[in-house]
Amino acid sequence: MEIFDGYGKFKKIGRHGCYGPGETEDVEAAAQICKRLDIPYYTFDLREAYRKHVIGYFKHEYLLGRTPNPCVVCNQKIKFGFLLEKAMEKGVGFQFFATGHYAKLAKTGGRFLLKKAEDRSKDQTYFLYRLTRKQLSRTLFPLGEYTKAQVKKIARSMELETAYKAESQDFVAKNDYAVLFNEEEVKGGDIVDENGNLLGRHRGIIHYTIGQRRGLGIASDRPLYVTNIDAENNRIVVGSRENLFSKGLIAKDLNLMAIDRLD
Repeated sequence: MEIFDGYGKFKKIGRHGCYGPGETEDVEAAAQICKRLDIPYYTFDLREAYRKHVIGYFKHEYLLGRTPNPCVVCNQKIKFGFLLEKAMEKGVGFQFFATGHYAKLAKTGGRFLLKKAEDRSKDQTYFLYRLTRKQLSRTLFPLGEYTKAQVKKIARSMELETAYKAESQDFVAKNDYAVLFNEEEVKGGDIVDENGNLLGRHRGIIHYTIGQRRGLGIASDRPLYVTNIDAENNRIVVGSRENLFSKGLIAKDLNLMAIDRLD
């Protein structure tokens, strides 16, 4: 699928990111592998949907002072949503949708459940947690029973180019999310302690996340961490490590695969 539409201030072509100008290399590599294996190859333009549902979500959350996970939304709405809809729309016949995620699938009591992959260090079930039972019912995870090393070995034995490519887990290259924001969207502001005392200035709240210690640009005789991002007042609040802990949380977007409801 094609998702990069040129949006963002990318300085150069970078290979190590899901979203970016390096996408062309991935598309070409996939086409070559399909040609070698003598299987049909299709490319679907999902740039508009990706911009709206993934980039839009990502920017919205960051500007609210939250740290989003674009991979979760991409899997639910793009890969397992619009991509399959587009394939069916174009008349591509298929019974199951197989992906390269490291995850396992089990059916218990009529329910399809996600299970951790054999390679726990590469397990990706977290990024798939929002998939519906319907989506899971037609999905296959062939890599779930293998380790990454085993998969690489198989790819090398088949002389596939992907066996020698650098691994990429970043949304954008080097996690430089700032390339997705315009200058008018990112405004500097105050860095304060939990009593409101001014300690310095920040470059824009998109550059910070809760728990961050490095790159704050302020001097202190004790370690300081980002304890709160006050988006409404464009302030970064810092404090001691102890202030990072809470006694509770508010969760949303739960996906109860194994049960109907929480009692």
